[in-house]
Amino acid sequence: MPKFDELLRQGEAAKLMEDRQALQDVMDAPETRQLMAMLQQSVGGDLEGAARSAMNGSPQALMDAMRKLMDSQEGAQVAQAVKRKLKRS
Repeated sequence: MPKFDELLRQGEAAKLMEDRQALQDVMDAPETRQLMAMLQQSVGGDLEGAARSAMNGSPQALMDAMRKLMDSQEGAQVAQAVKRKLKRS
């Protein structure tokens, strides 16, 4: 499985990473803050650790958190709101 930082250099993620203002707009969006809070709760408060593991090629904790989030109606709605924000950026 590719490392997370490798994924950031591909496709749409790479385009967003090049546009610092668009990236900042997405990061500052209320939907993104809500999504991050839900992910933080989903991983038991160690989102940084889960992200670090994903960046080092072990994405399981982050994938489990995303799966748990997407299984909830609220999580799925927030994720869709962030996706729409990304498409506008």
